[in-house]
Amino acid sequence: MKISDFTKNFNFIDIKFLKYFVFGVLAFAFETSLFYFFKDLFPIVSANIIARAITLFWHYFLIKNFIFFHATKTLISFFYYVLLGLLNSFVSGIFIYLSFTFLYDFNLIIYKILFDLILISLNFYILKIYVFSQNNIFNKIKTNK
Repeated sequence: MKISDFTKNFNFIDIKFLKYFVFGVLAFAFETSLFYFFKDLFPIVSANIIARAITLFWHYFLIKNFIFFHATKTLISFFYYVLLGLLNSFVSGIFIYLSFTFLYDFNLIIYKILFDLILISLNFYILKIYVFSQNNIFNKIKTNK
């Protein structure tokens, strides 16, 4: 019995989301470790961007090859994936900074975990609809030869 056979009985479980979440957690752990290292070397927002940039390359190839198989235009999908990642870095970094500065004096890592877990869930649907969908605008682009 496959896992997908088991999940057919549960409409609320999306096997792609579960795979994406597992890869997201692995990438998140890697990124958080990098962030923890870089936070002493760079400003908070910069440390977050550097850690995310390194993780973006690894995570893209994982999800492209194991979750979303419809990226026929790899460079275009990678470009939009990177844009989404950069946007996430700025949003996450700003929320981490504002929360750490103006709210409770929790550990920076707690704020990073909170905001990045929210972004992981939102990103799945953005990637599924706009970047890796077989019917998205990027896969419909015709090249003139």
